[in-house]
Amino acid sequence: AWDRTLAQIFPEFADSMRPEYRGVTLAALLQHRSGLPRSGGAAERTNASPSTGTLVPQRRAFAHWLLRQTPGGPVGRYLYSNAGYALAGAILARSAGA
Repeated sequence: AWDRTLAQIFPEFADSMRPEYRGVTLAALLQHRSGLPRSGGAAERTNASPSTGTLVPQRRAFAHWLLRQTPGGPVGRYLYSNAGYALAGAILARSAGA
């Protein structure tokens, strides 16, 4: 659902994710109003998550890492975020059981 929050989608990360992200909805994420940083590329997370194994643990590790990062801006303000779209992909894969 569009109004599900990141804390609801990733309950196992709710306690460790930054408080700013807990109430962000899927709709806000897709509208680039999540507050997430612009990028979450490999260069920025070289030691943050595994780059081996199947995509499922890689997506999970990336989501966990990203949700602990300092916001790129305030929640609600437009800020294009490739990292947010990568997180949306992880949400889609999780929802589809893929």
